This record gives sequence, structure tokens and C-alpha cells, in this order.
Amino acid sequence: LLIVAGYLGFRIVQVVKLKGLDVLNSPSSLTPEPQAIEPEATDESGVDTTQPTDGGIPQTPPVPQDDVVAPPDNSEISPVVEPEPTEPSTDSQNGEVSVDADTDKDGLTDVRELELGSNPREADTDFDGIDDASEVNVYTSNPTAIDTDNDGLDDYSEVFMYGTSPIFTDTDSDGYTDGQEVQNGYNPKGPGKLP
Repeated sequence: LLIVAGYLGFRIVQVVKLKGLDVLNSPSSLTPEPQAIEPEATDESGVDTTQPTDGGIPQTPPVPQDDVVAPPDNSEISPVVEPEPTEPSTDSQNGEVSVDADTDKDGLTDVRELELGSNPREADTDFDGIDDASEVNVYTSNPTAIDTDNDGLDDYSEVFMYGTSPIFTDTDSDGYTDGQEVQNGYNPKGPGKLP
């Protein structure tokens, strides 16, 4: 359960990043403005006369305005994102979880995918064009990140277009990231311009 909970938390953060929301480092448009609560009509005993009654018994009176606490101005509310279910496959005959199950047929067992934080029901969790097993076993890149080394080039482009490393920011160690070099027309694998 801890592995599943960790994976779900990771997926929520990933979805928030994919949607372009930086809920931790930028002002959020999701922060509600404090709303004034209009006082309800009450009788002399303080019972709300605008609420319906149930069998002659008045409903619970509203909280007095003085007791309402508005959130501080700098508070932020994170969006709620419903994660996909990620339970490992079960044996249909006895209902037990199979440690060898590979639901998405990508070459990583469901248990290993949960350990890594990748989705056992999606062969390419980060949708970068490289299946999860290849990212882990061949390129040693992160199957949950489109750009493992955060150099500005996605893992697929690094591996299949430029022949650079998806895990080293500056493949040729010249002081410029692979992404900077490609953006400016230079070869990210060595000296000179791109062909």
C-alpha cells in the first residue's frame, strides 16, 4: 500500500506539472477570495428562521460571522486530481497478486513499475516514445519523466535524433546543455554546428 500511495502522490504532481500548474512556487489562480457570509434571519432566540424545519424541530443555526476564519492571503489550494488505479494484476483463478505480472507488456513487472513510480497499465508512462523497460534497462533514464536530465531535450530526441545522453545534461561536457546547443544550431555531441 505504501508503494501505491507513493505512486499516486507522484502521479498527482506529474499531472499538475503537465497541466502547467506550479502550485508550490507561483501565485495560484486557484486560491479563493474570502467571501463575506451574509447573516441569516433569526428570531429572538438566535434560531435561523430561513432554514426549513424537520417535524417542527429547527435546523442547526448558522455559525455566527465572528466565528468564521478566512484563509490567510498567502494560502494556496492544490487542485484535486483523480489518479488512475494502479494495482498490480491478480491471478484470475485464485485472486492473488502475481509478482511476475506485466499488465502493460513493457518488460517491467507490475511490482517493479510500482517501485519506480511508473504506471503498470501503461507501457510508456511518460509518453515520450520510449517504453518504460527500455528507459530503465537500456538508457537508465526515468520512465516517469519526459526529459530525465532536464536539459531541454526530451529523452526520445536525445536517444533517437541526436545520439546524446538522456541522463547527462551536457553530453559533450563543453559547458552548454544539450538543449542549449540544439536550440542554437550546435552539435550537442562535440564541436561544431549541427549537420
